[in-house]
Amino acid sequence: MWGTAYLWIKIALHSFDTWEITFLRLVIAALVLTWAASREQGVGAPADRKVWGGLIAFAVVGTVLPFMLITWSITSVPTSTAAISNATTPLFTLVIAISLGRESRPSGLRAVGTTMGFLGVGLMFGLGFGGGDPVARVALFLAAFGYACGFVIAGGPAFRPRPPSWLARRQMMIAATLMLPAALTSAIAEPPHLELDPLLAILAIGVFSTGLPALVQIRAVRNFGSSSASLATYVVPVVGAAAGVFFLGEHVGFLAILGGSVTLAGVVLAERGRR
Repeated sequence: MWGTAYLWIKIALHSFDTWEITFLRLVIAALVLTWAASREQGVGAPADRKVWGGLIAFAVVGTVLPFMLITWSITSVPTSTAAISNATTPLFTLVIAISLGRESRPSGLRAVGTTMGFLGVGLMFGLGFGGGDPVARVALFLAAFGYACGFVIAGGPAFRPRPPSWLARRQMMIAATLMLPAALTSAIAEPPHLELDPLLAILAIGVFSTGLPALVQIRAVRNFGSSSASLATYVVPVVGAAAGVFFLGEHVGFLAILGGSVTLAGVVLAERGRR
């Protein structure tokens, strides 16, 4: 679901700009999560400042920031490059979690597997990062850092008593509210020329690459911890690069394939023997 987001964004950019795509995917995701919350036993709105602070941080740093940076970057780099950069998320997550005392330093097979995952990403960079705007590449790393912060924030103790759909829905609603002024301003200044394919892409990214994955992310964080849950993003380059090749005609060479294999092997090794 995360890996195909880059394909949908590339198609949506034919009719919409960065602000509009970010806002629309958040609104659609919020609607999906509202439906999910209606089927789950929930709790009232939070009164605790820590909870509200965590929600705002989750919405801004872990949602709006990476969504905007990735969408803007895809205007000047291939989707496979954008997907490959996202595989740095687990490394950032582990560093942040250790710094905050949420995780212990990895050792044994876990350390080897995490390192292998990062080396695999490095192999993919050998080809996948061969072109595109350097500023956009930096933006992609910042987006990965934002995603990593989101994994750590989602695992905060203040959110534990609350259902995943409760947290995910408020995350998207706050993010959409923050994006509304910019999206409206952009749409008024230059109205989008609506076409069927970009509209369907917006719907796909809102439902399948934003709303539903938000539930998966939060549940995974609660079951496995932030750093283990973030290992799922090591698979994003494989899916994202494949989508770019099959649907957009992008080129992915031997290094990307080799790197993907090493990355997946690292994930298996890092999680070996864990629940």
